[in-house]
Amino acid sequence: MNRLARILDASDPGQLRLRGASATTLTVLLAMVVLLLATRAIGQPVTVAMLGTVVAMQASASVKDKDQHSRLVTTALMVLPASAAVTVAALLSRLGAVADVGFIAVLFAAVWVRRFGPRGTALGMVAFISYFFALFLQATPGQVPMLIAAIVGGVLIALFVRAVVFPDRPIVEVRRLLYAMRAVSESVLAAASAREDRDLELLRRRLDRLGNTALMIDDWLDRHDAGQLLSVTSTDLSLRVFDAQIATEQLVSSLWALDPAKPWPTALGQATTALGSCLQNAPSAEQLKAARRLAATAAERADPSTPAGIATVSAQRAVQAHIAIHHITTNAVAVTSSPRQAAVEPADKDKPAGLNPSTKAAIQVAVATSAATVLGELVSPDRWYWAVLTAFLVFTGASTRGEILTRAGQRILGTMAGVLAGVVIAALVGNHQSVQLVLIVVCVFFAFYLVT
Repeated sequence: MNRLARILDASDPGQLRLRGASATTLTVLLAMVVLLLATRAIGQPVTVAMLGTVVAMQASASVKDKDQHSRLVTTALMVLPASAAVTVAALLSRLGAVADVGFIAVLFAAVWVRRFGPRGTALGMVAFISYFFALFLQATPGQVPMLIAAIVGGVLIALFVRAVVFPDRPIVEVRRLLYAMRAVSESVLAAASAREDRDLELLRRRLDRLGNTALMIDDWLDRHDAGQLLSVTSTDLSLRVFDAQIATEQLVSSLWALDPAKPWPTALGQATTALGSCLQNAPSAEQLKAARRLAATAAERADPSTPAGIATVSAQRAVQAHIAIHHITTNAVAVTSSPRQAAVEPADKDKPAGLNPSTKAAIQVAVATSAATVLGELVSPDRWYWAVLTAFLVFTGASTRGEILTRAGQRILGTMAGVLAGVVIAALVGNHQSVQLVLIVVCVFFAFYLVT
């Protein structure tokens, strides 16, 4: 069981993807069930429940503020842009080209508000999604009150899941991430130490996992303030994780360069043994002290001019870095109530000249979606907004032509595969609504679990 747990930690560091996908899936499931029952009870079409479910999913997945209170506030505020977007879409949907212009304006605003950080990004995205689905569902002005009620219901369900069922546990998350980093480091060390059946491709995959785990820790630091949760600042933790990653990679490189037919020097064996002790999840203080002494003694005896000596010194550095990380997780403190210091704004002279990056990106998106609107109208006057959706999703987040082409290719292949799979599954499932709902929930889970 311990080995299986370490494998799962390596494939999903900190179980963050599992937790995030589970929270979003539960939000979608609750919203779907509650809103479907409510709409049936009051005689409203299923499309009303669909909109509320989509908003609930968006509220669960797109809110990325740095603390729990801010995330709850942003989630609650989603009612406003979503309701406004649905209202505008319903009013403009019968005016032809005016609805097209309104959609492009909403897209421009959705990108422009990203200058206000994670909250602006989340609110802009839910406005875009709500406008799009109002067009897709062909909402009418008379449906606006019920659609807004569905939006409120979806947001309330998202708040319930975020605050009650899956509340934030940042200290548990970072501990799991650091556990995962130790597990991956141990697997990398095992692959590099193999004397027979050496597998370079396996070693590369495990090194990639190590890098991805370090990136996920950086992502955690982007979403949380380590200074309020742990015994170190975010910068200090980031540097220690980086030091552990680099020392491990240097050690692996040196070990791989050694002749597998020759025995290791005693000092190198001692240093790697000490590192193995540090890569356990709950070593005692005495074990860590013994590992530090053993690695230091081995490094003193090593010849740094040889590959084995370089590996020994790298192992000692890795031991020191992992011991420092152990101290961070064991000395974690409760969240303080002290006010957070406001970020220091750079002087005007340090700001780049020209348009704000979010304004520039908004203009680019507006141009791209305008072209998509024209082409979409030529292809399908009734479903032109699918072309706009594709242009927005392909363009957003891409900064180079290569990235845009890659995302466009992925979008095309994904759409083709999705259509084929949807047709086959629909033919097999038929009109069994319960089976359809189960499949929707399963697909939502894997979409968010595998998205990264």
